[in-house]
Amino acid sequence: MEAAQILDRVVAKFIGTKHERDIKRMQPLVAAINAQEVEVQALSDAQLKERFAALKAQVQERLKDNDPTEPTYKDDLARPLNLLRCPRLPWCAKRAGAS
Repeated sequence: MEAAQILDRVVAKFIGTKHERDIKRMQPLVAAINAQEVEVQALSDAQLKERFAALKAQVQERLKDNDPTEPTYKDDLARPLNLLRCPRLPWCAKRAGAS
């Protein structure tokens, strides 16, 4: 066994593998999504359509003046995704404020 492999195994024992660290990092997001599931399931079809229409209007409002040939266009496309984050949760508020 090479020294690098031994070192990798020792480090993985203490701090975990990259896969384990990634799962641990994503766990709060999964929990927040699962927590919102109950709220969304309680909505009727009409309420869901209204909610979707409101989100769609917000996205279109933000993107209406963008030119697809500009370099910032891709960044502007990603920005509306922050609307989906829940501001009531501390980690969501931090991310939404970062954009």
